[in-house]
Amino acid sequence: MKILSGINCSIVFFISPKKINKIIPELKEKFIGRKILICREMTKFYEEFIRLDIDKLELFAKDLKGELTVVISEKENDKKNSQILSESDKTSISKMMRKLSIKEVVSFMSENRKISKKLIYNHCLKLKNEK
Repeated sequence: MKILSGINCSIVFFISPKKINKIIPELKEKFIGRKILICREMTKFYEEFIRLDIDKLELFAKDLKGELTVVISEKENDKKNSQILSESDKTSISKMMRKLSIKEVVSFMSENRKISKKLIYNHCLKLKNEK
């Protein structure tokens, strides 16, 4: 389970309803901060879906019946956490604007820096309008 928790993509498990309460503590420990979807009896008349954060997942009081499919979300991507452009970022954008389109500048900067695309795009528009 430790190896699976390092994978940054959605993970699908098929778990016996008798074993779900045994595996919940390990899921909570290894997949902190992810979301979970537990599907019971998918594509059948009595299908049921439980969606929540793994941190809030509790043991089931009653025994579940039917087929269980468990989907764990990918890790949250905190790449776009910067809300301001540094002076070096502004200088880089200014230089790139001379040779690249706004779309190319936004794409390049957002891939290589922890800056939101919207912030870069707005700065590019500001530079373009100043000319």
